[in-house]
Amino acid sequence: MNKLAYLSLGGGLQSSTIVEMIVEKELPLVKAAIFADTLDEPGYVYEQIKYLEKRLETVDIPLVVVNNGDIYKDTISGVKRVPSIPVFTEGDEKTGRMMRQCTYEYKIVPIEKWIRNDLLGMGLAKKNKVGSIYINRGIKIEMGIGFSLDEALRMKPNKHAWVENRWPLIDLRMSKLDCKNWLEKKGLPIPMKSSCRICPYHNDRFWRYMKDNMVEDWEDVVSFDNKLRTSSSWFLDRANKKLYLHKSCLPMDKVNLETQQERGQLGMFDECDEGYCFV
Repeated sequence: MNKLAYLSLGGGLQSSTIVEMIVEKELPLVKAAIFADTLDEPGYVYEQIKYLEKRLETVDIPLVVVNNGDIYKDTISGVKRVPSIPVFTEGDEKTGRMMRQCTYEYKIVPIEKWIRNDLLGMGLAKKNKVGSIYINRGIKIEMGIGFSLDEALRMKPNKHAWVENRWPLIDLRMSKLDCKNWLEKKGLPIPMKSSCRICPYHNDRFWRYMKDNMVEDWEDVVSFDNKLRTSSSWFLDRANKKLYLHKSCLPMDKVNLETQQERGQLGMFDECDEGYCFV
């Protein structure tokens, strides 16, 4: 069986650690590291991707950037079908939530498309008359994913028989803290979380960090949140509900962003949500 290895790269702590371990020869080489850009990452993520690209160049591994649309613009002004993002909905009795389709459409689909074309270029796949690419029988690729040991419950097999998901950090029994400690020991930079600026899964701690330290990004988030209720698009028109980024169903500039600890409460879920989609 012919096996090829790729890395799904989010640019956050865990996938960055995998890259650094590859460069430091503590993990095997991969054919390519692939970053799916939603065009809505914080600026520090793009800086991290540039840094990782240079690191990978030292071991002759390309860092490939793929894209399947602009999640910000598609949501508030797109005229064609777009994936649903998990924004909150205001109801008469309780808060609801839209489906989360964005990870698959903006992350997984463009990465898979690029790999199919890469295999086609190597003669390991074929294209039919309508342009669909089929992987040759017996071809198997390994997809490295940056889940750490504390995220083991997120492990699941790939839906494609020709893709075998692998979790290098879990194989090494490494948690997020282990990743940070390993980077510190090597004298390497510790990246911040990787996720879209408009991701509704951000906790109040991150929202407040953005408000205090990333002023332009915060202004974009506030504007996006307002447009969820004032604009017209394929997604917004079909939602037919008042939508909000924050679970309180308040406009972002009206939300109390004190953490639960600051309010004197023990917050079971008020923790770092690093890399909810990709890490």
